Amino acid sequence: MKLLRSCIILCILILFSASIPAADESYQGWRQIQTDRVTIIFEPRDLAHAEHIAGFADEVTDQISGVLGYQPKTPIPVVLAGRTAAANGFYSPFPHSITLFVTAPSSRFLGSRSADWLYTLFVHEVTHYIHLTAREGPAKLLAPVFGPEVTAMNPVVMPGWWLEGITTYAETAFAPGGRGEAPLFELSYTAPILEGNMWSLSQGGYQSAYPPSG
Repeated sequence: MKLLRSCIILCILILFSASIPAADESYQGWRQIQTDRVTIIFEPRDLAHAEHIAGFADEVTDQISGVLGYQPKTPIPVVLAGRTAAANGFYSPFPHSITLFVTAPSSRFLGSRSADWLYTLFVHEVTHYIHLTAREGPAKLLAPVFGPEVTAMNPVVMPGWWLEGITTYAETAFAPGGRGEAPLFELSYTAPILEGNMWSLSQGGYQSAYPPSG
């Protein structure tokens, strides 16, 4: 009986402790760090990541802008998401911004080697931003009337190899690593060549089930 009661008490304590949020999980609002080229938006718990990005963001942005021939007229919003289970990021057109998941990767991330995974991630996502906010084609004529978000129409007519290919080049050329140097990534396009079964233009360009998938 005493053993049963002890087990019940132990279970209650475990459930109770599991329901109490960790001290660093409480929401404390958002903070900002402003540089010439970016506005970094983050929770106080991610301050170290924000300061780290602020140290290289302007230089990287100028490098990519020089290659693509377009410099954003306003600072790029960079949102840091620290409450995630994996390292990743994405570009969002409404409003134009990039989000970085600042959870350290558990495996080789975006390539075969990376001394600074967050640097590589920023290079990748800021390339998306500069590439996809450039006022080219019909968006150049429509933006003065409908606003800067109208450039969101451009990715709709872009094949997958152009959307992701340019970022793969950037992360290889401007970051310490990148998928352009990764042997495993290389297999996605060398294997079909060696097999004599090269994918068609539509298979390679529009996110089919055939490699390359990205």
